[in-house]
Amino acid sequence: MHRRNTEIFKNPIHLIRPLTVDPNRRLERRKNNDVKTNERRPKTSGIETTNTHTSDFQSSSTSTNFSFASDEDYDTDLEDDINQHRDRSCIGMYKYICKYEQIVPVGQYLKHYDQKELLMRYYGLGSRGMRAFLPSLTINTYITKLDLTSNGLGDKGVIYLSQILRDNIAIVDVNLSQNFISIDGTRQLCDMFKDNVTINHLKLEGNLLDDECARLLAELISSTGQLYTLTLAKNKLGSASGIFLGQAIAENTTMESLDLSWNSINGKGAVALIKGIQENIFLKILNLAHNGLSGAECGRAWFNAFKENTTLVELDISYNRLTTEPVTYIGRGLAKNENLQIIRLTGNPLESAGCYAILKPLIGKDAISNKLELIDLTEIRLNSDCQELYLQVKSQRPELHILIGVRIPSPLLKDHHHSPPSPIERLRTLFQRRPEINLSNFFYSIATGNDNISDNRITDHAQLKQAIQEKLNVQFSDADIDKILKEISQFDCKKFIQTFDNKPSTTSLLSSWRFKR
Repeated sequence: MHRRNTEIFKNPIHLIRPLTVDPNRRLERRKNNDVKTNERRPKTSGIETTNTHTSDFQSSSTSTNFSFASDEDYDTDLEDDINQHRDRSCIGMYKYICKYEQIVPVGQYLKHYDQKELLMRYYGLGSRGMRAFLPSLTINTYITKLDLTSNGLGDKGVIYLSQILRDNIAIVDVNLSQNFISIDGTRQLCDMFKDNVTINHLKLEGNLLDDECARLLAELISSTGQLYTLTLAKNKLGSASGIFLGQAIAENTTMESLDLSWNSINGKGAVALIKGIQENIFLKILNLAHNGLSGAECGRAWFNAFKENTTLVELDISYNRLTTEPVTYIGRGLAKNENLQIIRLTGNPLESAGCYAILKPLIGKDAISNKLELIDLTEIRLNSDCQELYLQVKSQRPELHILIGVRIPSPLLKDHHHSPPSPIERLRTLFQRRPEINLSNFFYSIATGNDNISDNRITDHAQLKQAIQEKLNVQFSDADIDKILKEISQFDCKKFIQTFDNKPSTTSLLSSWRFKR
């Protein structure tokens, strides 16, 4: 940048705005302006003069003329004073860029820019919002984990993020799930790893990655030695992706966890992927759920992989349309493996024969001492023979947990807004389904069946339980009978029947009765 020499320009005006244009151009403009002005000005004399001051553009001490291509090539003292007071910290730079771009700053970043973990999920940043982080995140040395899930970055936003990560030396964990990333964004991310040496964990779940993206990622997996975990779940990876990734997994020497669930890897791609797992000696956790790793060829590939792989600890091949034939090879391979601890096979159409093929080799003569701790066979129907084998395996290998039956839903999936019906509400529903039973006769027969009972009140626990079982062919537990008696035993049967027969809501029904022991 050209700077002004204060000894040359003695005029105080130049201290505020020095000349930044070519002197010849300045002369021509002044001449033209004077000519146009003199045409409108009344003539006071016969001689027209044009005053030109060469000192405005020529140094008084030298004959050198100063010229610049534009105002941007000249830096004034006024601009220096402003820049000296600008906040050069990462948060100051972010505020300045947001103000310049007319973008609302993200409050989450303003609050947590100096913490190790920055969670900015579902903020809708887009590519323009990501561009505002360019100078700030580049120099930020606090954040080590960056989560940008579902921000609509797209390929353009990932390009800006790649520029940030090229120079950032602190971030080690990046989550870019659900950001509509495709081939262009994947190419930029892979190029970024040529300069970045700190990122160890990358998550690209739920994007638009296809077979071409898998080819780029396979080159990254085979060449880089810094990725420990990689998540590519819920993308568009097909059979060709399995071929690319299988070769890369065989050559990788650092990755410990790989998630390829919810894709469409099948056929030859599935076989190539399993062969890559067979040759890998570092991978510990592999998730291949919800793919198409079925068929006899896949079964044989799994048998060889289990025999030779010595590092895999956890494997999930749930919902892969596995049938009895490939599972037979898997069962024989599990008996030969010495390191696998967890295998999940839930949701496959194995039936009892497939489960038998999995469990039988574990207690056979060819079985070796392995470290299996959990086999998930839930959502699969087992016959009596398989049940007996399950009990036999459980008795011989108490350290091995085998999950069978229907999987219990997570507490988060349960509906907490609708509690189970109360015993009195269940009783009313039963009477509604049996209109042939007279409600009055039912309760009066119970109340007057005992000579010691007066005022038509019901207090006998056994008598009420027996009457419900005989009349309605339903058996209530003792606890339910106690709850029913607690509600009706202190009231006259006429009043109770009138309230009960009107079928009010449960809330109004219970609030209208006074509970007394």
